[in-house]
Amino acid sequence: MALILLGKSTNPPYWIAMLHGFLAAGGLTLSAYVTVLAHVALQS
Repeated sequence: MALILLGKSTNPPYWIAMLHGFLAAGGLTLSAYVTVLAHVALQS
């Protein structure tokens, strides 16, 4: 996205920003899930 923004005087397409946001949210959710799952596994 930075290359598109710096290479032109326009913003990147909205779908790239949406895809980036969805991937980031999915990664954050997965990290939280694994952390909680590991914590629960260590408790038992």
